[in-house]
Amino acid sequence: MAASMLILRGKARLLGHSRRAAAAAASSLTDAFPVLSTTAAPSTPDRCPAPVPQFGASTPFTAGSGGSRGFASSSGGSTGGDKSSVNPPDMPNIFELFERLEAEYAHLPRLPIVFGDGEEAAEKTVRRLKEQEKQEAIQAQRVRKVDKHGVARGLGKRKSATAHVRLWENTAGVSGAQQTVNGKPMNIYFANLAHRQNVLAPFIVSGTTGMFNFGVTVHGSGLSSQSQAVRHGLARALQSYNPEFRAALRPAGLLTRDTRVVERKKPGKAKARKSFQWVKR
Repeated sequence: MAASMLILRGKARLLGHSRRAAAAAASSLTDAFPVLSTTAAPSTPDRCPAPVPQFGASTPFTAGSGGSRGFASSSGGSTGGDKSSVNPPDMPNIFELFERLEAEYAHLPRLPIVFGDGEEAAEKTVRRLKEQEKQEAIQAQRVRKVDKHGVARGLGKRKSATAHVRLWENTAGVSGAQQTVNGKPMNIYFANLAHRQNVLAPFIVSGTTGMFNFGVTVHGSGLSSQSQAVRHGLARALQSYNPEFRAALRPAGLLTRDTRVVERKKPGKAKARKSFQWVKR
C-alpha cells in the first residue's frame, strides 16, 4: 500500500538516514512483505472512497471481498472494528516493520538534524556542530592543575583591583580553616558582611564551605572591588583544583570577569555625561 510505503520512508527519515537509505529500506520491506506493494493493493470501488487504514493489533486492516476495503469484525463484515480480531497472516504489524527497519539500518551514519529548509538552515547546522565540537575539545583540555604541594592558584580582577589566590585542601576541620587576606584573617580584613559574602560565594555555590584553606594577596581599588576580585580568583582556583566545580560556578557567573569600570571624564563636561549648568544671560 502507498500509505505504508510513505510511513516506512518517513520513519527512516526521522531516524536520521538519507533519502536513498529510506527508499532502500522501504523497497526491501516491500520485497519481504508483498502485501505492502502498491501493485498488490486492490482497486477502490467507484462509488465510495477507501477509508483511512488504522494499523495496529487492536484495529487490524484487511481487504474485503469485491475489492472493497474495511476493518475486520468478528462477524465477518467489512465495517466496524473488533478488538478480538487478529491480523491476517499476510498483513504484518506496522510496528514490527519499524523495529526491523531500525535493526537493519542501525549501522548507517545518522545525519544531523536540520532546523528549517534551505542553504541557510544547513549552514546554521554546520556552525552549530562545529561549535559543539570546539566546546567538547575545550572541555577535554580542562584538567586538574595543582602544584607538587596540592595548591591551586587563581587570578581575580575587578575594576583596578587584582587578587592572587592560593587554595589548598583543609585537613584540620572547619574550626581550623586558614583564610587570610594580605596576611590578616578574612573576617578582620573584610569587616563588612557584604564583602565577606562576596568572598565566600564560590564555596557556597560549589558546596565546599570549610573544605579549603586560602591565602590571598590583593591590591588596588577599594574594599568592595577587592572582595569581588577575591571572589573571582577563588572561583578560578576551585576550577583549577577540580574542573567538575565549573558546572556549578559558571551558571552563577562567578567565573566571568566583570569588565565594568568608571567612565572617563569628557572635556567640556562636569563628569563623564553631566554638563555644566547653562545660564542664558
